[in-house]
Amino acid sequence: MKIEVYTYDDPKKWRAHSKYDDIKKAIHLCSTKNMAEGIKEAYQDQGTGDFMSVFTIREVMDALLKEWDSPEEKLRQLLKLSRVIANLQIVNVELKEAFRKNKTDLLDTIRSLTYIGVSPNDFSYVDVLTEKERLFQEIWRAVEEVDDTYEQVREKVRQGWSDTELIRALEDISESSVRTDALRLVLHGFYFVTPEQQVFLEGLKSTGADFLFFNLYDERFPTTFDFTRAFISGRFGWEDDWKVENLRCDNVLGAGGTLLKAYEGGKVEKEDSGRKIIRYESFFDFLDRVIVPLHPIGPHDEDKDQEDVPSSQIVATNADMLNEVLIQYYPEKFSKGRNFLSYPIGQFIGRIHQMKKKEGLVLDEEILVSAFSSGWLYNPSSRKNARDYTHLLRKVLPFFKDCHLTEDWGKRLSELESLYDTVLVRFEKPGDTRRLQSVRSPFVKISYLSLTRQQLSDIRFFYEQLLFLSEELFVIEAEEARIGEHFSRLFELIKIHGPNDAPDLLEEEREVLSYLNERLKQIEDDNFFLYEDVGEAINLYLSGSLEKDENPFIRPFIEIDGEAFKERDKVYLTGMDDRGLPLDEFDIPWPLQERTFEQLSERFTALELDLIRNRSVKQISRYLLYISLEFLPVANLEVSWMRNFLDRENLNQSVYTRQLKFRETSASEEVATPITTRRQNAFDFTTLPEQPDRSVLEELMFFDFMVEYDQCPRRFYYSYILEKHPVFEDEFIHQFQFTSLLWVLKREPSLNDTQRLKAVGRLFPQWTNYKKQSIALKYKSFVEEITSEIEVERGIEISGGRVDFQLPGIKRETRKEWLEHARTNMRINLNELTRKLTTDEPFEAIPGSACKFCPHLDSCLEGEYGIDSKEGGR
Repeated sequence: MKIEVYTYDDPKKWRAHSKYDDIKKAIHLCSTKNMAEGIKEAYQDQGTGDFMSVFTIREVMDALLKEWDSPEEKLRQLLKLSRVIANLQIVNVELKEAFRKNKTDLLDTIRSLTYIGVSPNDFSYVDVLTEKERLFQEIWRAVEEVDDTYEQVREKVRQGWSDTELIRALEDISESSVRTDALRLVLHGFYFVTPEQQVFLEGLKSTGADFLFFNLYDERFPTTFDFTRAFISGRFGWEDDWKVENLRCDNVLGAGGTLLKAYEGGKVEKEDSGRKIIRYESFFDFLDRVIVPLHPIGPHDEDKDQEDVPSSQIVATNADMLNEVLIQYYPEKFSKGRNFLSYPIGQFIGRIHQMKKKEGLVLDEEILVSAFSSGWLYNPSSRKNARDYTHLLRKVLPFFKDCHLTEDWGKRLSELESLYDTVLVRFEKPGDTRRLQSVRSPFVKISYLSLTRQQLSDIRFFYEQLLFLSEELFVIEAEEARIGEHFSRLFELIKIHGPNDAPDLLEEEREVLSYLNERLKQIEDDNFFLYEDVGEAINLYLSGSLEKDENPFIRPFIEIDGEAFKERDKVYLTGMDDRGLPLDEFDIPWPLQERTFEQLSERFTALELDLIRNRSVKQISRYLLYISLEFLPVANLEVSWMRNFLDRENLNQSVYTRQLKFRETSASEEVATPITTRRQNAFDFTTLPEQPDRSVLEELMFFDFMVEYDQCPRRFYYSYILEKHPVFEDEFIHQFQFTSLLWVLKREPSLNDTQRLKAVGRLFPQWTNYKKQSIALKYKSFVEEITSEIEVERGIEISGGRVDFQLPGIKRETRKEWLEHARTNMRINLNELTRKLTTDEPFEAIPGSACKFCPHLDSCLEGEYGIDSKEGGR
């Protein structure tokens, strides 16, 4: 076995290197996927067979320990760890809770240390352990008592792999034979080495292969480049004698060289590079001007798009944060990581696992909405899907506000059905017009009393279907279950009762469902887990967080070295702000303190690599920026930063771009790309008639409706164009409606106040008796206003008091002013409404103090939340 280190100073000039012929048929291991792609693009030749065996170190590590790195294995480990923590018997309850909340970080620490060769017993050699570290050691020991895979992995990595195992793994990855004259491993992009990479490469020494590190190094700038020597040195089993080769013929300094030269003289001088840096005001500015034009949001022909869009890549110092936000806009771009939570079906599986608690099956708004919107709940007889009832579900949810257990929800649903059958039915008459439907019943403006009886029955069907699925999935009387058995149940549930045959399920969702089923088959384990832990664990699994993704949508800055090999039309380098550069230090694994980590590194030298990396963050930052400015063509590189991003506000450009005197310019001046349409609308507006039917116009020209138009055309639009009539879902408004109903019953002399309160209180079971009594006390203080009957339609008169239910919360005097103003402006408003309905003229909003009493406040972007407004009451 031979170990060599050779360097080059230009990624595009390998063919002139003395070792080129020796390495072109070798096996190449790259630090990142971007580096592997870059080398293939620059040097792979199918005809000659050059650079045909190019892999990432991550995919080889995963292939040699397939089960260990699978998300299913991590899910099993997380469930076992959760049970160990739950069974801890310690006095410090807060400390136990800290471990419970941080169990994913805890698992990462255990797995990382295990791979490096550390065991729980090794903490005995640390001088002083904190209470948190002693508990960590105890937990880790308990975990290994119920799971021997940790010891198996420690032993396998310590033992290493044979040449046969390595070749077989490489052939599995490439799905073809791997040919090499001699087993030689050429390593690229390892300007720093992680502890896991170090012990893995040490394990490959048992194959007998020769190792050759092929690194970028420019001897003109040792102050920056020499940090790489600390990682690839004799101390870590490699080589101190580096063979440095210069391939560049000139000494002309680009912007990158200018940057590094300043650090060689001991004093950093500012140099004018003649470059510019673009300032985007926010993430949304960057999204609209850069990301969306490159990657249109919504359904589109991706193959056709690629013909028109130049080859480009976005690279960012804050790529992890950007990707976290962008997954909401581009779930399909993250499909390699299989983020099932990007799909309603995945959200439902995650939510249903939150139903099982110690006290039984529970429900809340999020679980129900996820279930209804998932496509999972489907009535094959009526061919109705709960997705189409999600908006109706939201209307009835206030009625169930105080419900927790499914038994509570079931009883309350029966109460609601009883109200529809015994109370609401008295105010309904077959053939009622829209006008009558909106005013005949005093209950119709209360959201959960505004449905039809059939709609409520459909919601009952979907509710019972959800209950059935949860009872099939969980052993109701138990607090725990076997891991393998539970996921076998989930597999059967998806297979038998899943929405596979639902006609409106998207093809992409069918693929996701099929893929998920294949993965669930692999989960086999006889150990127990606690039901209370499965919700969080399954969400992590479904989110893709337990799976390593080597193809991030936005590339991290540490992978910019791979771009130096590629021919791009454009590279967008963003995050060049004072928080992005220099790069952040590596975090010490939770819950260890730095002193403990340092003492462990004395026994396990691979851990020292993380400490060296932390000491080198400034050099690493300059090294990466040097690559960006030196090897990416000026015309093809855009350097930028976002002045405001998430909780980071008023950011300035980085110290390095200031040092190079980058000229700051606004995106609005530089980026002329028009803001594109973000998504195709699922509704085809061309199917709408150009002119509304005359009967529709006449129906809308009802005085009660026009009162709302007179006050705010936007409110009218939401209330009567998009819906039949407005309903109020907010509890704040329900209090005014409660009072108005008491006033209606006050006109019935046979009832006393207690009887009235009981009758109206039946409509609001979600409130405590104390709250109902408190509201009832207020209505007694008001003087009753006698209202006359007003003809609504020919021969049908309705009390003028109906305005109480139409405009709840608005003071009596204000309502009178509104009504009078509406009468005065009736003809003008009718002409204006007719014009708007027959043209594209928008229905404008008129925000003001009355907004807080509007049923559409949460939907209207211009609505005012006037918390200090004195408007309201009688």
